[in-house]
Amino acid sequence: MALLDRQQAFGYTQEDLKFLMAPMGASGEEAIGSMGNDSPLAVLSNKNKTLYHYFKQLFAQVTNPPIDPIREELVTSLVSFIGPKPNLLGIDEMNPPIRLEVSQPVLDFYEMEKIRNIDRYTEGKFRSYELDICYPVSWGKEAIEARLASLCAQAEDAVRSGFGILIISDRHIDRDLVAIPALLALSAIHQHLWGRVCVPRQVWCGRRARRARCTTSRCSAATARRPCTPISRSRRCLP
Repeated sequence: MALLDRQQAFGYTQEDLKFLMAPMGASGEEAIGSMGNDSPLAVLSNKNKTLYHYFKQLFAQVTNPPIDPIREELVTSLVSFIGPKPNLLGIDEMNPPIRLEVSQPVLDFYEMEKIRNIDRYTEGKFRSYELDICYPVSWGKEAIEARLASLCAQAEDAVRSGFGILIISDRHIDRDLVAIPALLALSAIHQHLWGRVCVPRQVWCGRRARRARCTTSRCSAATARRPCTPISRSRRCLP
């Protein structure tokens, strides 16, 4: 699938490529811009917007000097954990669940591959299951609801079978397959597991997302809020 076709499939714009992706590719850092945003709200815009544009920050909280894990490493950290969340009140538990630790929540391609094959590195202590959020274009947009129901059922079956890490991926997109927005798929799966599997089992399952539409920190924050950490950015939409 051609690069331009992939970018269009995931809603990339010329503005995204020029002001967001190009500076990151050149310097390895997010581009610096003003805090203001005068673009119309997605719900009122006459342009097609991605699902991430419908989420807005309620307020801007600024500190001077900035608080981040570089300047304030004693009190701030990007370290994330993957796997079963322990019971914070279970101080007498004999065998608390073990978890994987990563240095920061955004994984590169090779780190994501390790998570995908985590059973090899942990001798079966962790098992991951990948959920493909793509579906045939020929099904039409009406098929999204049915595909989401299928994904929720797959996720529940995987959890009941002992998989502790769910990977939500759109990497199989091509000319015949279209991807459900990762944010939508993740939210649906999370709500289903919480309501159907039962709350005590919810603590064991970590959810990871591998998605191509991840251009800003806001996109990553919206995905993490669903909840999902860490996140892997696909390289297939970059020149």
